[in-house]
Amino acid sequence: VPTGISNPLDPCDPVSCGLSLTAKVFLGGAYDELTGMMHDSLRNKNLIPLNQPYNTLTDYNYNGTESVNATVFATTGANAIVDWVLVELHDKNNPATVLYKRAALVQRDGDIVDTDGSSPLFFSGAAVNSYYVSVKHRNHLGVMSAAPVAIANGMNTLDFSAPSTLTWGTEARAISGTKALLWT
Repeated sequence: VPTGISNPLDPCDPVSCGLSLTAKVFLGGAYDELTGMMHDSLRNKNLIPLNQPYNTLTDYNYNGTESVNATVFATTGANAIVDWVLVELHDKNNPATVLYKRAALVQRDGDIVDTDGSSPLFFSGAAVNSYYVSVKHRNHLGVMSAAPVAIANGMNTLDFSAPSTLTWGTEARAISGTKALLWT
């Protein structure tokens, strides 16, 4: 089971429980309005690192150890990997407090998946609850939900690519046709 940053105040035992998140996001720089998906040029050119890049970037305050097997990048089509993203679960009572962080992969169709390239993102130790959810990318502006989102092991999908999904701030995403994108 992948590991996340555990909250020592969380009553959930990190070994026996956790939380799966089903989420979707489009990166504006990779989005192709004609196909309705992102291009996977970085994957095609073998430029996606096997180890998540956020622990080397000081702006992210992250020290995760997520890595992938190179075979994850062999998938093509809608489920091909586009790049790494950083997903955070924030306290429902104080959105400035990050409780859990995980580096994850984003597919061409916008699905955010765990390091196996296909499973929903898993936060070890996180309890079923409501959280503000944010998604960050190293070359795009991040996005966060406008209000806490109830998360119950993948039962709800948080779709940041839908313009109707409310986000924190004003004009937090760019709109391209019927899709919302992270600003490049």
